[in-house]
Amino acid sequence: MVKFNVVLKPDLFPVMISDDAQINDVIQCLKSQIHTARRIFGRSSFEQYNHCKLIKSVPIPRRSSKAATIIQTCLDRDNLNTVSAHDGVDALAQTLSNTHVYLMIPPPKGELLAYLLIID
Repeated sequence: MVKFNVVLKPDLFPVMISDDAQINDVIQCLKSQIHTARRIFGRSSFEQYNHCKLIKSVPIPRRSSKAATIIQTCLDRDNLNTVSAHDGVDALAQTLSNTHVYLMIPPPKGELLAYLLIID
């Protein structure tokens, strides 16, 4: 199992999925386990979202984990590379650390601004 956190709007949520999970499984996991995520995602599917890998992962300070600051840092378009929802979570980095952000899933066009930042 892989444990990580997701930044969804201004809050961090814990997620645990299998080592061989695909990126699209993260949305399903969030929708099934967290009421706030169900409300945000509604009946949408992973196919409605883009999935952007951060080329250079963004560290999360150990003493301060203000989601707004982390999100702003992750919005740098020069640091984003689109990946497939069918890629494995293990494709995000050779070694995943619980103190870095590796993936951003922006909302579909026309949706309210909410970013998912996968941290592991």
